[in-house]
Amino acid sequence: MVGVVLFQQVDTPHGPLEVGLTFGPNGALAHAMVTTATVETKPWVQEAIASGLMDKFVGMREGDDPRKALQSLAGKLGGMPEYMAELIATAVGRGLVLYATLYKEGAS
Repeated sequence: MVGVVLFQQVDTPHGPLEVGLTFGPNGALAHAMVTTATVETKPWVQEAIASGLMDKFVGMREGDDPRKALQSLAGKLGGMPEYMAELIATAVGRGLVLYATLYKEGAS
């Protein structure tokens, strides 16, 4: 296996938020990117991304807490961008669990 790409969606009251995740053959998260945000959420998502949030997820594996990526943002984002950052972390966490469930060594 060369790698895996997963797309995780979180439904919000403001519309869906989708995060694309790539995993390397070692099972670590290689890249995370928001692939879908609504017109309403886009400015908030862009502010969260501009803070460097997405790079904080790289290298994470099953069992890692993606909310740790939010620690470096404390006090840097306002209400809605912080909320979007939390939802992005939720999507990443779900992706880590899904990857581990589908691609555990010996899984069929």
